[in-house]
Amino acid sequence: MASAPDRGKNYSYVSALKKILERDAPSAQTMVLLVSDLSGDPPVSEAVPMLQLSDGWYSIRSAADVALLDLIKRQKLKIGDKIIVHGAEMLGNAEGCSPLEAPADTALKLSANSCRRTLWNARLGFCRDPQPRPLPLGSLLLGGGCVSCVDVVVTRIYPKQFLEKLPDGSTCMRNLREEEKMANMHAKERESKIDSLYAKMQTEFEEKQREFERNERSAGSTVYSQEQVERLRSSSDIYTAYCSAKNSDHFKSMLSEGQLSVLSEAKREKVMNLQAQFQSEIKNLMTEQMPDRPVMPLVKLRIAGYSVSDIDSQT
Repeated sequence: MASAPDRGKNYSYVSALKKILERDAPSAQTMVLLVSDLSGDPPVSEAVPMLQLSDGWYSIRSAADVALLDLIKRQKLKIGDKIIVHGAEMLGNAEGCSPLEAPADTALKLSANSCRRTLWNARLGFCRDPQPRPLPLGSLLLGGGCVSCVDVVVTRIYPKQFLEKLPDGSTCMRNLREEEKMANMHAKERESKIDSLYAKMQTEFEEKQREFERNERSAGSTVYSQEQVERLRSSSDIYTAYCSAKNSDHFKSMLSEGQLSVLSEAKREKVMNLQAQFQSEIKNLMTEQMPDRPVMPLVKLRIAGYSVSDIDSQT
């Protein structure tokens, strides 16, 4: 019998576990593995039991959930069984490694609801069809983790409900009519608070604007010569000199047309910055004092199994 490297070389076959451990393939892909050992190394903890899985060439430890461990204890899963797995999660081995150099904490995490026993002659490794196999609804296990795929029929759609998380940490469920009523009440309260807050902030803004204009018109103590004025180029230099000039009108009379344009632009920019600051303060206060309601819409469905075993169990 050819060894794994020789077979991979001659038949262009690469082990599924080798590709997963080397991070060349996702561990969640659908594959068939063999249960080679159920004792293995002692588990890390009682909640994470370990078993050994193989793809025919390499093996890897696996962490089973509580439901899968119960199946093992009840002899529903034994050494020599083949299982088809989907949605497995790689634990440890963040960088990827060779199967023969895998760290001790490397394991494949399985959930009972995403793996099932398969035929004894099923081909080990990745399945040609990567899609998960649909499971009978009646075969799902409580505490068995995520469900890869189920084939069901929606028999009823219940009215939409809305779940709100209240400030004290509790939750409240409402129907559509109650939610619309609560949303209208919140909108009116929010609008009232916004008007009150805006009026208060508008008064503060107007006071800041008047203070800004007073500071701009107030006489400074610096007397500039024509030569000094002509050397001013940047908008910040011209505006600073204008505010510090002893006679601002005389200072403006010494400016050229280009400098006057720069000064006007600087004054306009100062006013715009003041307005932007005002808008930012209003937005922050609204976010703090009037947060949005954390409401999540929920749709409740009633489903029935569509597989043969589900139909037989109902007859």
